[in-house]
Amino acid sequence: MRQLLGDDRFSESGLVEPLNETLKHWSLWNNLYCAQRRLVKKERLADGKVKRHHEPRASTPCERLLAGSHLKEEQRRRLKRLLRENDPIEMKEAVEARLKNLWEQRKQLQDDEGS
Repeated sequence: MRQLLGDDRFSESGLVEPLNETLKHWSLWNNLYCAQRRLVKKERLADGKVKRHHEPRASTPCERLLAGSHLKEEQRRRLKRLLRENDPIEMKEAVEARLKNLWEQRKQLQDDEGS
């Protein structure tokens, strides 16, 4: 969540629903299209530094699920349908539009409180 919103706090109760919707869409986009290298192991060296070992190739959480063998066929079809039906650029633009709207609503609520 901090990747999306930063360190700001949202204390306005009127923002709960728009924030939840934004996070739902961002999470779907992130899981379908954002490749990440998973941490395989960490080791603490003698000098106190931590050495991190990651997977050699970045992949999306969706790719990892589809590559595994533990999904039921219905779940596999659903993931493939989500990939087919969603465009990453359109999804990202929609998330950014929701974020912009969220910040505007927050500013409006704060301005109303200050008046």
